[in-house]
Amino acid sequence: MSPFLRDEMGFATLSEGMVMGASRLGKVFAVLILSLVLGESPLARAGIASSVPGLAWEVECIEIEKGSPPRTCFANIYIRQEIERMLPVRLASIFEKIHAFSASVGVDLPLEVTLSSKGGDVDGALAAGRLLRKERVTISVPNDDECLSACVFLLMAGVQRMVTGKVAIHRPYSIETSGTPAQLTTVRRALSAKLTAYATEMNVPTRFVDEMMNVPSDTPRYLRAAELFAFGIREIDPVEDELTSIAEARVLKISHAELIARRTRARAQCAGGLSPNPFVAAAQMKVGRCYLRLIGLLID
Repeated sequence: MSPFLRDEMGFATLSEGMVMGASRLGKVFAVLILSLVLGESPLARAGIASSVPGLAWEVECIEIEKGSPPRTCFANIYIRQEIERMLPVRLASIFEKIHAFSASVGVDLPLEVTLSSKGGDVDGALAAGRLLRKERVTISVPNDDECLSACVFLLMAGVQRMVTGKVAIHRPYSIETSGTPAQLTTVRRALSAKLTAYATEMNVPTRFVDEMMNVPSDTPRYLRAAELFAFGIREIDPVEDELTSIAEARVLKISHAELIARRTRARAQCAGGLSPNPFVAAAQMKVGRCYLRLIGLLID
């Protein structure tokens, strides 16, 4: 992909080759930002992007004040492929390039991953999931997309999640075509133990693995968003939620206990008119004026 500028949108895109020279890029990045006026605020964007079949990524930075370094950047990774053993290696390469870009412009990048996969190699999915959790990514399965079979292990890895597409589970099957009942039982128990350990790492209740192991491989079970919530795959990882709420309490200069009390009141009083999808409802709640006002983050 060659560098290009689209003057009509004020959007600058750098090729993957340019970001590899991130040390030369440095703060010169700001010079590439073009002006685009929206309302009363100047808004400019710049970024990088690259793709290979089934795996694409982009970084977009937004500048509010003309001529200053970008204030907000977002990194998006799109996994639209069968999961294979090399996926963790390919993802690691992408993260390395994104972090190089982040360092070159001096901006931390929230990482978002979009999933659309029918599944694939379980070990590849577990290794990729551990990498995604290390990077503390937000994961989404959008409308018209699906996350089936081994893809669910990637979904579990998100510290924040948004699901409006299809999710299905089934028991992973062995690629072996022979074996005694005793041997296959041993293999199944080992697989179950491996998946249970992974669920524990991801702070997902192990009953989710129990349910998965009881779904025949040839009859996937599609899960509604509410069922995912019931299994503990919620909009935010519990540890991430704790970290976020502690930071929020610090910003508000109140105790963590007081913040929890405010959250409880807000959830009770601001629940009207929310989406029946609990992932969407959780997002609506946290940006709603009612919730923000009761928490203390919004003063009318």
